Amino acid sequence: MKRFFALFLSLIFVLTLCACSGSTVTPEITQEQALEIALQTAGVNASEISGLQNVLDTEDGRLVYEIDFRVGITEYSFDVNAKTGEIIDADRDITD
Repeated sequence: MKRFFALFLSLIFVLTLCACSGSTVTPEITQEQALEIALQTAGVNASEISGLQNVLDTEDGRLVYEIDFRVGITEYSFDVNAKTGEIIDADRDITD
């Protein structure tokens, strides 16, 4: 249900962005592909994560997926280019 809600919010965001810009903005990779890229980079499996947030956003004029999740006490954060699949930014923090 949470995944559906996040996907629904991403779709609303993209539709709003298209309406505001007057042109069609379409990511070339899917939300699921962006998540898989982040998981592979982090070296973890989808079954290990919790607290997933995966949102399509605009950053410096380009579409990016902002992906955040936890594995145990480690928090991961990735920005994945929605056109190329390139990781723009990655961060890993250990929480107490």
